[in-house]
Amino acid sequence: MRRREFIMLLGRAAQVQPVPLLLVVFSAILLTSVVLLAVDSFVDAEALAFIYLLPTVVMAMHYGSTVGVLTSFAGALAAAYFCFPPKFSFYISDPLNVAESGFFLLLAVIASKAVAVVTRDDRVIKSTSITLSPPLRAGRIAGKNPISEFVIGRRALDQ
Repeated sequence: MRRREFIMLLGRAAQVQPVPLLLVVFSAILLTSVVLLAVDSFVDAEALAFIYLLPTVVMAMHYGSTVGVLTSFAGALAAAYFCFPPKFSFYISDPLNVAESGFFLLLAVIASKAVAVVTRDDRVIKSTSITLSPPLRAGRIAGKNPISEFVIGRRALDQ
């Protein structure tokens, strides 16, 4: 076997297959559920249902808004199953808890979209090949367009 073929063979053997994204989402929800079940004996878990926002935000930060929305639906189902009475059932007996679950789902979807947009913009700024000077970078992060402000300011100086 030649050296080049051996190196290619080692490279293929060393490649780690990525974990399926769905498994990561459900693992995050499961971990949150286990923590909530452990805390349930000390604190009412019904009040802690919004803890399921944490995996939603983390998944949206790392994998984007689509995965964040998927995580928010999984979190809403887990909250209905583990937190709201009757426990360990998807049926929610109190109409107030149904409204809370709907509000949680709406808030989780909005949060996942917002976090994904913020982190995507940050990645785009970091991945550009043109490096911006600190004042231009600060203007871009503040939501201003530094180029148009420069041109407008330049026109004002010319007049």
